[in-house]
Amino acid sequence: MGKDLAFATFPKLVFGHYLLDTLKNINRYIALAAGFLAFGALAYFFSNIVGYVLIAWVLSMIGQPLMDFFQQKVFKGKIKAAANLSAVIVLLIFITVATVFVWLFVPLVVEQAAQLSNVDLNSIMKALEPPMQRVHDWLDQYGISQPIKTPSEQLQDTLFSKFDPTQIANFFSDLVSIMAGLLVDIFSV
Repeated sequence: MGKDLAFATFPKLVFGHYLLDTLKNINRYIALAAGFLAFGALAYFFSNIVGYVLIAWVLSMIGQPLMDFFQQKVFKGKIKAAANLSAVIVLLIFITVATVFVWLFVPLVVEQAAQLSNVDLNSIMKALEPPMQRVHDWLDQYGISQPIKTPSEQLQDTLFSKFDPTQIANFFSDLVSIMAGLLVDIFSV
């Protein structure tokens, strides 16, 4: 009889213990999800500050080896203000790299923008009209397509709606303003 009672309570003990472990795991997952949601909400609401902190962190991670190099190898006990001088040199290196980056890539982007704004869409349409007409004739031959507009009209609508030379100037002015804002943000950190 004692064996039967122990055998009858065994599943309850095992499944009861399993249920407690499952509830502990669920509570742990709920707490973890709530923590991630709270962190995400704080990062969203304070995104500007988080951005500055991340930029500062990246710059400090890049600048720390340079600081160590200047303090340990270059100034090695020769100057009392080695840390301050090393920091100034690292900042000058950052400014030089940013200036060289702008000096190299801005003229290339401006040149490409000028070339894109000088594209003659009418000559492109005239060059593509015969192949488009052949495709249209082939589609008509097999009864696949019967468009309302001719292929040249469709091409013209597509080219002029997707590629507007006035939008190129707006795009590059927006790009320059974003880059300038980013540089100000980086150097304000």
